[in-house]
Order: sequence, then C-alpha cells, then structure tokens
Amino acid sequence: MIKKKKLNNSLHFFIIDRLNFLLLKKGKGSVSKKIIYKLFYDLKFNSNLNNRNIEDFLEKGLSNILLRFVIKYRQKGKVKQQIPVPLKSEEKVYVNTIRFLLNVLKKQKNKSFDSKLIKEFDDIFEGRGQVKKDLVNFNKVVIANRKLID
Repeated sequence: MIKKKKLNNSLHFFIIDRLNFLLLKKGKGSVSKKIIYKLFYDLKFNSNLNNRNIEDFLEKGLSNILLRFVIKYRQKGKVKQQIPVPLKSEEKVYVNTIRFLLNVLKKQKNKSFDSKLIKEFDDIFEGRGQVKKDLVNFNKVVIANRKLID
C-alpha cells in the first residue's frame, strides 16, 4: 500500500526536518530549533532510553501513531460525507502523523509547548496519552466510513 522510496536511508533526517518545518510559526526558525533540541536533550538524559538513540526513539514513537488515512469531505444534498482517503507514500504518512501530533498538542492548555511535546512522546512510547486517544477516535471514523474508501 505504501510506496517505499529512498526515504528509509534518511528517515530520521526527514522526520526531524518535517518536525522543524511544521513547528515554524511566522518564520521563527530559532524557536522551533530550540524546542526540538530541548526535546532531544530531555529524551536523551531525562527519560528511560536504554540505548540512548534519539532517532530510533522518534521513529518508533511515530510508528505507534501513524495515520494511514486522511478524511476528505463531500457534500451530497444536505448530508456531508466523510471519505477516508488512503495515503500512498511514506512521506505523506509521516508528515500527516507529525501534523496530527502537533495539532493535538496545540489544543492542550496550561503548559509550555516543549514540555507537552516531551510528555506526549513518553506517553506515545508507552501506548497512552491524549494523542493515542484522538488516534483511536480518528480510526473509529475511518472504520465507520470504510464503505466510501476509494
């Protein structure tokens, strides 16, 4: 279902690059880099990483919450239908997963963004957290509308 390109060799760099790009707001590249470096530092020294390899940790964490579908809307009469569209390339799957993760984190309140990101990555690796709950709800929508899949 997913096309595998040369992405496997540079998957870690692709994930970090996309995470940096999607964190950008109004050209604040230094702020997004600080958030990513703080995430790396805290994951490396303050969490329970056995092998201390951050890139593998990020890839495993994101593979736990991969979004393989995107919901598109079609209106027939007064009824709005939700149509799950499968993602064909691995790049799109990872980009939409990172975008989903960041959108869920932006909805949360009362903490700084970097602390929310670190906490969610720890929770994702253990299979719990707000992102995992929203992913289950998303999958329920996809399963409910699976007859409309192209």
